[in-house]
Amino acid sequence: MVLVSFSVLFVLLSLSMFGFYELQLPMFIRDRLDKLSQRSVGGPYLGVGIMGAVSALIVSPCVSAPLAGALIYISTTGDAVLGGSVLFVMSLGMGMPLLLVGLGGGKYLPKAGMWMMQVKAAFGVILLGVAVALVSRIVSDTVSVYLWALLIIVYAIHLAPFESGGIGWGKTKQGIAFALLLYGVAIFSSGLAGKPSLEKPLGYVSSVSNSGMATEEQPLFDRIKDVETLKNAMQKAKANGKVVVLDMYADWCTACLAMEEDVFSNGNLKIYSNKISFLQLDLTENTSAQQAFLSKYGVFGPPTLLFFSSHGDLINVRQGEMDLAQFNSVLQSTLANL
Repeated sequence: MVLVSFSVLFVLLSLSMFGFYELQLPMFIRDRLDKLSQRSVGGPYLGVGIMGAVSALIVSPCVSAPLAGALIYISTTGDAVLGGSVLFVMSLGMGMPLLLVGLGGGKYLPKAGMWMMQVKAAFGVILLGVAVALVSRIVSDTVSVYLWALLIIVYAIHLAPFESGGIGWGKTKQGIAFALLLYGVAIFSSGLAGKPSLEKPLGYVSSVSNSGMATEEQPLFDRIKDVETLKNAMQKAKANGKVVVLDMYADWCTACLAMEEDVFSNGNLKIYSNKISFLQLDLTENTSAQQAFLSKYGVFGPPTLLFFSSHGDLINVRQGEMDLAQFNSVLQSTLANL
């Protein structure tokens, strides 16, 4: 629900970049600030600083949406260092051009024109992209691909890839728009083919051609939603004298999806299957029984791996994302210490 709320906020912020409305101070406040800035004179550092602060408030419609978007994204990470660094870099990015223009006396200041509206629209598309990235954590891969395809295709059409008479930068813009359009159509087709992918949108073509020569490889982990079914599977592994590696998974966990694709899909891990039972608890629905199971082992949520001995005792807990080398090392050390 939180991710959906943030996504809606990003969509609303993007609409302001497209000119549907403006985020700005009330008129009576802006008028007073404008008069105050006109009466202020340059010279002392304090006076210049006050003028800069007042000017920022006056031109708030230009920066409010990107700044609000950055603050919302930072709040979703919960990382104070990342948040401070992002805001610091953003302040440099916004202030450095003004300093350079001031030093150059306005000599290199670009002329106002329609290109500024294109830049504003591009920032609106970026905000929409962040909204799609957030909502992609809680929807299926197919829906996520359709959203990205819709965003890319619409923006590509907005850039007018088939417009005639373009010269110079106009031709370059048409080329970029045409490339975006092709990419958007490609990832949309991957969703229709049932093989949604942003990295290799046409990968399903080779998959179809090779389907007669290769069978689909079984996943490493046995994914289970019901807690009681999971407990029975763990008891069965104990009876067979196997170690249990239990992975906490959820469709909305980006780290889980990354490990599924980059780590657990590696066929070399199958060599451990004769000694290890790989089980996976699907926490996407986050039921009360699943929450109770997490509380029993003091686990907050995914991505987390629990390692149980062949006697059913919890011997190790690894939280956070791991790469293939780390996961392979933990499996080897787990078997060596038994």
